[in-house]
Amino acid sequence: MRSLQKSIIVFVLLLPLFMSGQTNNDYKKAGWMTTRMYGGNRSGQGPNWLTMNHGRGYDFVKDADGSHSLTGGWHDCGDHVKFGQTQFYSGYMLLLGYSAFPEGYDDYYSSDYKGYAAAKDFSWEGGKGIPNGIPDILDEVKYATDYYIRCIPDGTTFYSQVGNGNYDHKNWVTSVNMATLSIEQGGESSGSRAIKKNPNDASMVSFCGATLALMSRTYRHFDAAYADKCLQHAKYAYTYAKAHQTNSGGGTIEGAFYGADKKWQDNYVCLLAELYWATKDEAFKTEAIGLTTSIKNHNWVLDYENSDDLAAYALAKLGDANGLTVLNSLCTAYKSKVNANGCLQVGSTWGVLRYSASAAFVLALQQDLNNETTVATALKGTVDYIMGYNPANQSFIVGFGSKSPKKPHHRNVFLSDANNSASVSIPARNAQHGYMVGGFAQS
Repeated sequence: MRSLQKSIIVFVLLLPLFMSGQTNNDYKKAGWMTTRMYGGNRSGQGPNWLTMNHGRGYDFVKDADGSHSLTGGWHDCGDHVKFGQTQFYSGYMLLLGYSAFPEGYDDYYSSDYKGYAAAKDFSWEGGKGIPNGIPDILDEVKYATDYYIRCIPDGTTFYSQVGNGNYDHKNWVTSVNMATLSIEQGGESSGSRAIKKNPNDASMVSFCGATLALMSRTYRHFDAAYADKCLQHAKYAYTYAKAHQTNSGGGTIEGAFYGADKKWQDNYVCLLAELYWATKDEAFKTEAIGLTTSIKNHNWVLDYENSDDLAAYALAKLGDANGLTVLNSLCTAYKSKVNANGCLQVGSTWGVLRYSASAAFVLALQQDLNNETTVATALKGTVDYIMGYNPANQSFIVGFGSKSPKKPHHRNVFLSDANNSASVSIPARNAQHGYMVGGFAQS
């Protein structure tokens, strides 16, 4: 999802404490905010901390294919549709960050947010979260992987989208309110929203499976049975992807929201690599390396459509020379595009910080691969810029710092059902949302 690009801030906790205008507590707070942000995008019974006390407190509980439930998962950005192109990419990116930098992730609260809810204090400063022994990022991603398991129930069935984007955009109301409306108004009053089933596409299902395979490794310490379940459904994803090695059916139900991936091989390599690390089955490793010539420098930047960066990182970890060459080439290109304020300026000028954050994440992965201890200047400069160390002293994280965005594209954060986006303001309980806006291009 577009909101995935906020994940880059989470691993900022790893940075050394020689901050240019920031303090250690700033980084911890930013990590907490940008992690909990995903809990504000929960669909279904939740709980969603943004809306848990608003109306009935939950939204789309009828998402289904007949008797097969498709509830849960994450809403896309500030909308209420569940798009596969960004949903599965998001989960994989978040877990990849955790797996590479586990010591940078903390446990401040429980998955049900009961500490905050009981105290009616959702702020960082209040410290009302109740740790549950599981890193917060895993609590958030598990809510997504529960849904991913429903999306790939066997090796021949895959669900890539729930909801119609055109219908969803008709009303500026909370997801709680929208769910009570008719299907044509984005709701579910008469039954399940539209679903997209069995697309002729390997890209989305590959990231779905890669996330589940990686979750099987990262969550095994906490729940071995759940880890086994994730791995089984990751194998289902492999079976489906292998039978649909194309991206010809990777678009959305209707509307120009997200197109098909540029190619399927990069995501598929990630799936194969994660299955290898989860099972130690050499066949997965051999198949992944066999696709190495399809992984190239895309001359753009990492996003859901262009994931050569992640595939190259996986191949390099598997010992493949071409993967390492491609990863180094991409990182060299990114480092050459640092602006005068120390921020990576890559991709387009519209919503530029999503690209800056993604490029910084790739630099971090390269450093992890090389066991480097000195943080790249471009990586740190980008994170600092996003947090507010820039000429405008403007944080681009909703609720972070003395000057932050007031009108993000996110309906639930405002808790308003007035259907008037111009008149809303963020209530105090949701002030520290953690959502990253697109930013502005500045040379």
